[in-house]
Amino acid sequence: MLNLQGLFICLALLFAIGSVLAGIRVVAEWVYFAPRNGQFDFRWFAPLVGSLVACGIFAGLACVCELDYWLLKRRLRKSGVLEPAGQAPPISPAARDKWATANREIGMRMLALLEAFEGQLPAEQLAEMRELAEANESGIALENLCSQLHEFDVIVTPEHGREIADLGKAMEMPESVWLKCIQKVQ
Repeated sequence: MLNLQGLFICLALLFAIGSVLAGIRVVAEWVYFAPRNGQFDFRWFAPLVGSLVACGIFAGLACVCELDYWLLKRRLRKSGVLEPAGQAPPISPAARDKWATANREIGMRMLALLEAFEGQLPAEQLAEMRELAEANESGIALENLCSQLHEFDVIVTPEHGREIADLGKAMEMPESVWLKCIQKVQ
């Protein structure tokens, strides 16, 4: 349905361009020929009027398609098939608690890991990573940590390498994110 609307919009634009071109021709005819033979030939108005009418028809059809699409989306939302934009499907309280507990645990593990690299990485960057972990953005904190470990050529102990890999797997991050920083293991 949206593709049909796009077709009508394109046709309306095409006829709008045709209307502009026909209007230019009418003005040119009026400026060039009217002073010479003392009269204006009205047959040049036909393409202009035809293009404007066609443009209006196709623009109206595009509006009808948009209204029909909007009504269909509204009907689907009311029936529960389509959620409103920006809203997640309802989640049970038990699942929410389980997710929150797992997220807190990952955040605590991330904070402990950051403390292990105290003195090996710049303090301001470690502070930013701590803020991310405390704001439940442990994935971004782990990405930043891996980037910094790789950038500053920090050698990672086997325990910390396992913890980084475990955190990456727990957050379902691609291996490419955390694998580069555990390649330099003692």
